[in-house]
Amino acid sequence: MEFIIGMSFVYILVLLVYNVNKPVLNNKDSDKPKYNYKTYEQAGVAGLQHNIENCNKWLKNSDEKSLDLFFEREPNNKFDKNAIAIYGKSNRYDKIKLGYLASFRAKEIVEDDLFDYVIPSLPEIQYDEKNNNRVNVFFDILMEENKLKELEEYS
Repeated sequence: MEFIIGMSFVYILVLLVYNVNKPVLNNKDSDKPKYNYKTYEQAGVAGLQHNIENCNKWLKNSDEKSLDLFFEREPNNKFDKNAIAIYGKSNRYDKIKLGYLASFRAKEIVEDDLFDYVIPSLPEIQYDEKNNNRVNVFFDILMEENKLKELEEYS
């Protein structure tokens, strides 16, 4: 009986240790483990005016709490080899293109090999009621904490 109780205790301990230490997957990109992220930069979606129909569809047909963003590299983009597209995701859409990360920021992220360490976070969406309900999507670029410390040490 003591053996069974001892084994049960070990099993529970293993489960607890595993669940505390396993990475939580970012729901935007299941291949990217989400550890501790900190804000690296704040930004807006570049080129949103060219994708305003997509943006409005994403915003109006989705549950607000489900709205999320993710990045996707576009190395074959004919205008910018460093292009990083920004996509919306929600309870209704898996992938809807909203625009791009500003080219200077995308270049920095790509050339410094930071793409695998950054994710977008969506703190606010603004509607400009005076300007025909124009939409602005602002987001934080979060960077894996250890990589951010590494960058700060070299700066």
